[in-house]
Amino acid sequence: MDLQHELRLRLSQISERDILLYLGYRKPSYRDFRRLGSVLEQPELGLSSSQYDFKYSAQAYIEKLSQIAGIDKLEVQKAISDIKAKLIAQDNAFKPYLFVDTGFKRTTQAIFALTVSEGQRYLHFDSEFWAQPLYEQLVSVYERIQEHMEETQGHLGIWGYIRRYYFVYDHDGSAIEITPAGQVIAAHNHFQPSRANLKLNSGQNLKAVIG
Repeated sequence: MDLQHELRLRLSQISERDILLYLGYRKPSYRDFRRLGSVLEQPELGLSSSQYDFKYSAQAYIEKLSQIAGIDKLEVQKAISDIKAKLIAQDNAFKPYLFVDTGFKRTTQAIFALTVSEGQRYLHFDSEFWAQPLYEQLVSVYERIQEHMEETQGHLGIWGYIRRYYFVYDHDGSAIEITPAGQVIAAHNHFQPSRANLKLNSGQNLKAVIG
């Protein structure tokens, strides 16, 4: 059962104010209206957060909404368990990403500038991307590379000109090397992208470490 669909369908016949009154909010506030709208808009129905408004936890809120909507309690419990299982799988799953390689070697670049701009070298995808088959992921990867090249004109600021992209798709560091034009060059095992980090040297001075 798609619990979100059922709730939205059945509660559509009741005003938001009445729903909140049924929930026990005697004088519904802006925050109460916002939570109701937010929960009904999310496929996971707010279970991905631990919000608590001194009246309902995330799960208790859904259970009460379902009761108001007249949905069978056992079906609701099964739907909530399915949502929680999906969220756990999502939390534990490796999130594929693109590493933008410019062949960077530090010379005179400022330490903090490198650290602050580190995120420019990582391109991420939406929360459901990891669950797609690899061949579907690659379609999105090619599109993202094309978009990124158009956005940057092939130049990544302090990091320099883009030479290649690495699509890293599992915990073991399996990666596909792709040119800016979208051509697959090679496959790699145990790929580890370089990182710009701030560390203290023996003299307690900050230094940038690329690697």
